[in-house]
Amino acid sequence: MLRVQKLFAVALAAGAAATVPAVSQASTDRNSCLSQGQGVNHYALVRERARLRARPPVIGCVPAGVKVLGARIDWGDGTSTPVAVEERAQAAQIVLLSRVEHRYGRANCPASRRLLYRCRAGYRMVLAADLSDGATVESEPVDVSVLAAADRVSLGAVSEAGHQQQIAARLVCGGERRGAELTVTVAWGDTQRTVVHLHGTARTFRFTARHLRRGKGPRYVTVTVRDRLGLTETSATRILRA
Repeated sequence: MLRVQKLFAVALAAGAAATVPAVSQASTDRNSCLSQGQGVNHYALVRERARLRARPPVIGCVPAGVKVLGARIDWGDGTSTPVAVEERAQAAQIVLLSRVEHRYGRANCPASRRLLYRCRAGYRMVLAADLSDGATVESEPVDVSVLAAADRVSLGAVSEAGHQQQIAARLVCGGERRGAELTVTVAWGDTQRTVVHLHGTARTFRFTARHLRRGKGPRYVTVTVRDRLGLTETSATRILRA
């Protein structure tokens, strides 16, 4: 009979470490555990590029006489870390010996905790072990939600050639971003707006915008970047004297 212990924990780290509590689930009926896959997920909340100090769930359903050939933490972002584990025969468990840290370079959640319902699918972190009988067993998953960090935009030089104006800008993101996730709008201060499309995947984007000036006199140009992943908005303003 599978015993499930319900736990729910949320840890927030803004440059500090977040700790994921362990789930203890033991069963001597390995087939029942592997076929049903029952359990309650755990959740961790961490800032983009902050450290997640993880103590993953314990692996249950390990029969006597089977040895562990190797173990790893799969972080859910395409990377894994080999780890040392301990077999506890009496409880039919495999237990991680020490905590392991990981940094998620890319957010999958809004910047605000109040908007977590807008998250993409979380990173699913599991402790996995390869056994001597050829099987691979995993712990119950921990769903990791990574909050988007702030972006910063800075304006460079403004050049003019007749009525043609051009402004250069640089966007530094808190983590890795896809250009398609970002919306850049340049307001020229004369009712005209220019939308700039960014391409590729990076933490730093450089771009330029051009327009034909209307009228005379000083005006303010504002570059606004909206991060649709993080639901955040950042802008910078510079005065144009013409």
